[in-house]
Amino acid sequence: MENYRILSDGELIQRYVAGCDNRAAEVLINRHSQFVFGRLRAKLPYHDAQDYEQNIWQRLFNTSLKNYTEDGRFKHFLSKVVSTEIKHYWKKSAPNDIVVSLQEFDVEGSLWVKLKEANPEELQVNRDTLAFLATEVIPNLPPLKRLVWLLRNEAEFATVDSTITWETLAQLNGLSVEITWQKFEAARAQLLLRYRDPTAADIDTESLLIYLVWTHSQRPVHQGRYTLKEISVWVGVPESTLKERYYSAEKIVAGALANFDKQGDSQ
Repeated sequence: MENYRILSDGELIQRYVAGCDNRAAEVLINRHSQFVFGRLRAKLPYHDAQDYEQNIWQRLFNTSLKNYTEDGRFKHFLSKVVSTEIKHYWKKSAPNDIVVSLQEFDVEGSLWVKLKEANPEELQVNRDTLAFLATEVIPNLPPLKRLVWLLRNEAEFATVDSTITWETLAQLNGLSVEITWQKFEAARAQLLLRYRDPTAADIDTESLLIYLVWTHSQRPVHQGRYTLKEISVWVGVPESTLKERYYSAEKIVAGALANFDKQGDSQ
């Protein structure tokens, strides 16, 4: 029996297109399913990500692979398909005036992921872009927008082996490490006070931001992340408001990236 697992993506695609070879399709899906779902899960709710992954594979095998001509670059081709599906999702789910996404600028997930993956030719471009985001765009988002954006796009991608440092957290909020730590301690002290006295004053948004982003990023397992409902309780605003703030923050960041990209092209 032929070992399909040693075949290249292009060879598997040729096998499927030529005769609907289901074994070739199965191997191709198993090879790239984690990548596809990871991309979707970074931007979509869990159950929607599952549905959209199934839709992507169905569309690929029904139509798209018949037009595939980029032998040796299937992952790049697949990435574009996933990005298109994510855009379609948010066009249907987000307010009508918010249809732009970071996906268009290939800066998904953590701002530092792209640096780790960059080839030498892309490295300096990525450094310049990330420096612009981390020092000029993100710190200037209003506190609640910055809170939900950082929780979704930075803390969400932290792992035990690659967590957010105090230096990174400080930079993304336009603060010194010392002030960042002071705000964390202030939030922790106020939480303890409110535990003893529910009538105690609320925690200011900046301090709560530091506390939530830091603690969220330190969780040992992905399943331990804060839910939107929990964050809503923490900050005292409806879940719908948090979603609106996130969409708005995405639009601000994407617009800033578009302008930055245009400036780079004109130089």
